[in-house]
Amino acid sequence: MPDGGSVDAINVLILKRDPHESTARFQHIVRRTHDPKERLEEALKELAAAYYQRPYEFAEVMTALFSLESAVADKLIQHGECELAFEQFRQRYELPCAVRALDACEAEFQATYAHNRMFNPTLPGNVRVVAFTPEWDLGRATPPVQTTR
Repeated sequence: MPDGGSVDAINVLILKRDPHESTARFQHIVRRTHDPKERLEEALKELAAAYYQRPYEFAEVMTALFSLESAVADKLIQHGECELAFEQFRQRYELPCAVRALDACEAEFQATYAHNRMFNPTLPGNVRVVAFTPEWDLGRATPPVQTTR
């Protein structure tokens, strides 16, 4: 957190460079059924297929959805920067990011809302979406990532 504190977990999404098509598919899944189990199955099927198979199709910006009253979102937006930390396969990554609030009319906001709606049928209509733009040159990995040439 900006004040030196931390938050245990924030679910961030990676989005397509042009999220309009995936947003439309996500919205279709939500409209097609009100059965949470069926919706979850369809969402997982959509995301398990070829969705993540072409990394070049993804934007640099990551997003996260928060309630309107979220103190975490308030602090992140107010400070304008943060460091995201995550781990995978005994590798820790720390990635400084610029932070900003997204307007509801922005494609990234719509994609984030549609994605989250597939998994949460009780998601309220009024939410906040925060964008995280990584500063890749300042990122760190522990242990350091070994590159081969």
